[in-house]
Amino acid sequence: DLETKCNAQDECMWTTNATGTLKCLPLDCSKFDERCPCDQHEKCYWKPTPSGGMCTEAEYGECPTLDVAVIIDGSGSMSWSFGRHPHGYYALLEVLRTWVDSLPLNNEPGSLGLGSQKDNNGVRLAFIQFSSVWWWSAAKMTPSNVGTGGRLSGVKSELNADLDWHHN
Repeated sequence: DLETKCNAQDECMWTTNATGTLKCLPLDCSKFDERCPCDQHEKCYWKPTPSGGMCTEAEYGECPTLDVAVIIDGSGSMSWSFGRHPHGYYALLEVLRTWVDSLPLNNEPGSLGLGSQKDNNGVRLAFIQFSSVWWWSAAKMTPSNVGTGGRLSGVKSELNADLDWHHN
């Protein structure tokens, strides 16, 4: 059957998609909320926490809870081509978006403010652009009504909204 074939692949898992339909999707260790299913995948790691535990990607398994502020260079030099990409600034935003998709985010919204409330090895990010073609000495963060509102967040949709704002 399809479920057995899917689960036999290391990179896949049989789970519910965004519309509630069971499908074969790329492995997402964070969806396992019990140790046994987590331990069945060599790419997943069960991390004991004070509240019981969580499953994360093995490469992040021993990382502490972490807040990271990413400083984005918005100066004129970033408008040059970088390798095969015609515009360095947009290339960097694409790399950051891919990075956000792969990180074990802790799902705390930007509205929480300073100080993570979770000890779950999750990551919160903030994006700050310094310099631009017109404002070379200003730091630019998303306005309060967009994405994280310029704050740390562990919510993928908020971080992607920030990257969209920086892109425009």
